[in-house]
Amino acid sequence: MTFDSGIFTLTRSELSILGQTIAPIDIMEEKGGSIWVSTNGKGERTWIVESDDLIVKVVVQDEGANDSVWTHPIPEQLLVAAQRFLVRNDGVRITLDDERASFMCDAGTMSIPQNRELNPPPIVPLVVGGIVADVHEGGLCAILEAASRRPIGLETGDIDPPMRCIFDTQRGEIELVVDWSIIGSGICRYSVPARFSATTDEPIEFVLPHYRIWMALSHPMAVGEFDRVRIAAPGPDDEYLHVATDEWELFIRALPNVSSWGKDLSKVTGPYIHDWIDCGRVRIYHPRLRNDAFILRAVASGDPDGADAYQLVHQLAARVIGGPDLNNAIAEANLSLESAQSRARVMLENDALILRLDLSADDYRKLADQVDHLAEAIDALPSLNAIDSMSRFQARWEPIPPSNPEPQAA
Repeated sequence: MTFDSGIFTLTRSELSILGQTIAPIDIMEEKGGSIWVSTNGKGERTWIVESDDLIVKVVVQDEGANDSVWTHPIPEQLLVAAQRFLVRNDGVRITLDDERASFMCDAGTMSIPQNRELNPPPIVPLVVGGIVADVHEGGLCAILEAASRRPIGLETGDIDPPMRCIFDTQRGEIELVVDWSIIGSGICRYSVPARFSATTDEPIEFVLPHYRIWMALSHPMAVGEFDRVRIAAPGPDDEYLHVATDEWELFIRALPNVSSWGKDLSKVTGPYIHDWIDCGRVRIYHPRLRNDAFILRAVASGDPDGADAYQLVHQLAARVIGGPDLNNAIAEANLSLESAQSRARVMLENDALILRLDLSADDYRKLADQVDHLAEAIDALPSLNAIDSMSRFQARWEPIPPSNPEPQAA
């Protein structure tokens, strides 16, 4: 699908809003990531960017916009250069098309080719949500920072206990709870007043992906720029947590409802380097993947002592289009894995094609061996280049969906 050229004036105020949310994100353009901008023909411009299970959406009203409808990527370096010119100019005129991205103003011009190896634009998830909490930005930022700190005087190692968020609608407050009992410390609690969209008899509790929220609120370009933050408690079928201000929206992948996990992670990963994405997922680096990583994630089990099941995952392709050809390719891949006596399986998860290895608690204790097992499974797979190509070029130029509705009260 080919769209009209995108032409608009980027102002200092619009770029400031983008900077609050996009600046802290690693867009990973070298891996096909990008910032996407679109218009709907009704004077509304939408910016979308995705990174590591986070989707950022910014909608800007532009009364001067024409009635054209288009969606185009915009290279990050173009926005960085535009920011420098906007110090002494009221606006820069940006032009985007399938081949190039450029801007011009009185002080200078810039024109560069578009990246032709892009992933397709992110699809903004539909989040139904439950109770919505409205909280002061400063208070939320303060307790997020405090709750993220590790106990003083104790060796925490690789433990990253989940941060539980409690909506107490009866008392009118949000409480964050972090349990460090696993290392001999205690339970830490932090709370701030909040307004809620409805009242419930019992508090609502879920695991909060605090790092992503903290990054958006604490970035220097965001501090003091807005007053209130809205958080929608994820519904039972929601895959994302919805966090919003009047200027932007975050859609953060919901975390499993686990109590504690990750003990002795440095020991069980053996020679492989790892780092935490959040309190529910860990990257594990293996030479077979070069610039990529496996993801180790916990699976909620209801065990009061923590998760007793895990998954080791590698993404094979993003934005995959379902259909008979894809089903046949997955079946062929899994037959190859069975022939190689591998326990890993290829499957479609949301719109991503993944290779997944399910692990028990015993498997976790031999995690380095399981990482090697999954690396060997990659070698057993037939070529999936056709699937990756299909995912890129059939979905690349689809328009960005309309604005996500406000979460509804339960």
